[in-house]
Amino acid sequence: MINSKQAASNLTQSIYQHLWHEVSYLHLMPGKKLSEVKLAQEFQCSRIPVREAIHLLVAEDALEVRPQRGSFVTLINLEQLAQIRYLREALEYKVMMDGFRAGSLNSVVPLMEYLVSQQKDALLKQDYESAFQLDIEFHNLFYADGKRICLGAHR
Repeated sequence: MINSKQAASNLTQSIYQHLWHEVSYLHLMPGKKLSEVKLAQEFQCSRIPVREAIHLLVAEDALEVRPQRGSFVTLINLEQLAQIRYLREALEYKVMMDGFRAGSLNSVVPLMEYLVSQQKDALLKQDYESAFQLDIEFHNLFYADGKRICLGAHR
């Protein structure tokens, strides 16, 4: 049986996951002001779980609270984004090269090529959400492979 504390926690997590999805898929654009009242109405709850979910997203820098003004989707820091992209590219290159040298990518190359072609099609159709999902799927392939390579190399 779920007690009221667990129910409130589950509701906070549902709101958090909803908002995280909306922010990460740019359904809520950077700078957009959130309405606690509208979110509480949408989730048919008090504003407390909404505030708690917003607090969790503030801790992750996805949202920011401006005193006397409200809660807003955080603006994208282009300098930080460039640094993250550089690090991601360096890491992915290393993982891909290690996988290539170990011969462990041969089995996933056709799937990677398929995902890239599907992603290009989605972008041509301006289906950005599908393109993003395909990109995640693509990267998960070699992250999983890179993890296997790293673990295998240290045994």
